[in-house]
Amino acid sequence: MNRRKKTLANLIREERGQALPWLAVMLGVIMGIAGFVIDLGHAMVCERQLQQSSNAAAMAGALQLPNSTYASVAHTYGSETGDANASANLPGVAMTVSAYCSSTVKGWGIECLTPSNDNAVVVTQTSSIPTTFARVIGITTVPISATATAAAHGAPRSPFNVAIVVDTTQSMTNQDSGLNCAGSRVYCALQGVQDLLSDFSPCYTGLSSCSGQPAVDEVSLFTFPPTSTPSYDTSCPHSGSFTPIPYPDATNATTATEISDYQIVPLSNNFRTSDGTTTLSGSSSLVVASGATSSSCGMAAQGGMGTYYAGAINAAQQYLSQNTRTGADNVMIILSDGDASGAVTVNGQADSVSWGTSNTSKYLNSNGNFPSYKDMCQQGIAEAAAAKSAGTKIYVVAYGAANTSSGYCQTDSPAQNPCTVLKTMSSGATEYFFADGSSISNGCTPPAGGQSSFTSLTQIFSAIAGDLSVGRLIPNGTS
Repeated sequence: MNRRKKTLANLIREERGQALPWLAVMLGVIMGIAGFVIDLGHAMVCERQLQQSSNAAAMAGALQLPNSTYASVAHTYGSETGDANASANLPGVAMTVSAYCSSTVKGWGIECLTPSNDNAVVVTQTSSIPTTFARVIGITTVPISATATAAAHGAPRSPFNVAIVVDTTQSMTNQDSGLNCAGSRVYCALQGVQDLLSDFSPCYTGLSSCSGQPAVDEVSLFTFPPTSTPSYDTSCPHSGSFTPIPYPDATNATTATEISDYQIVPLSNNFRTSDGTTTLSGSSSLVVASGATSSSCGMAAQGGMGTYYAGAINAAQQYLSQNTRTGADNVMIILSDGDASGAVTVNGQADSVSWGTSNTSKYLNSNGNFPSYKDMCQQGIAEAAAAKSAGTKIYVVAYGAANTSSGYCQTDSPAQNPCTVLKTMSSGATEYFFADGSSISNGCTPPAGGQSSFTSLTQIFSAIAGDLSVGRLIPNGTS
């Protein structure tokens, strides 16, 4: 009996082998936790992948604005079955795409234009990721979702070489009858140029000064009619007198002479001292010519030589071609009423173009090919087409352009509608603009998908600067 009691006591006190059941229990717990972590980690990786495809879809959709194709293009870059970013890791993805008009984005100069009337795109994608180890505790899937919002434009796509061609014929001295500008047409036009200079980047961000640094955006200023005194426009107060000159015949003139006749300021990036500076630099000839230093200074509009813009477009394109920079895109911005008004001996017109040659039969073409005293509006279209073929993006601002062929473009046969001429000169619907009240009252409206919501030149030039950028992601919920 004593031995039995002793043996029983020894068994009770025996500790060998007791870790085995605990190991079995804890191993199950550890395996469960490890499995859950693996499943959860896999779901987090999938969610990140879904977020990246949502970002891509939102960016792709935003770049289509204001066209109504934004939704279909966004779906192309999503993770649904058959999409560019579909993945076996993301089963059963569902996507929703919507667009809205953000007041914040409008504040960046990116308007809500027809036909969509939106400037931002929101993409949301959802999926359910199947689990492996977590199934033992009843969790078979992990739901994930991702949302991305992108603005139509706003991220810089610089650098650019920009040639701005401003009409300074006699009609530009007329008072603007528009909604948001009080002054002469040339004064209002220069207000727009100033706004554009405020939006461009003179050099890279983060630099305290652009001095001695590589340029980002460079801007040159051209005018028509040509002038022999560009220094008058680039000095404030004005020095000397403004002297417009007859249009060079281009056939007889050298390229350098032709460019110098139309150019007021060569390509320069000194319009602001740094990219972070908001004020324009008063020491810049470009800024002075834009009238930013004084309302009594800036480009003169005394006219006297008639309207003929084909030569200015030709000269601006030749200059851009001569001054290409690696990685820089060429851009031309043309502001005019679009009515090339004729030549000395054509149709007896009183408001005619003066040529810088006494031998028109020798140095001017009679067939309407540049330079010619016939088909002057069509020549503008042809010179713009040549510039576009060379890779230059062209924006055209119709300022006081008439929406009729009656009495306009009279050297063309048949006569042409100035609004149609200007639209055709642009690179596309979104590169054509109409200015404020004077154009609206004449019925000059943009083409389908064009810039229909602008009522002032400052808005137009801000929109051009915005269009010279690409879409960018913005915080979700941006109002």
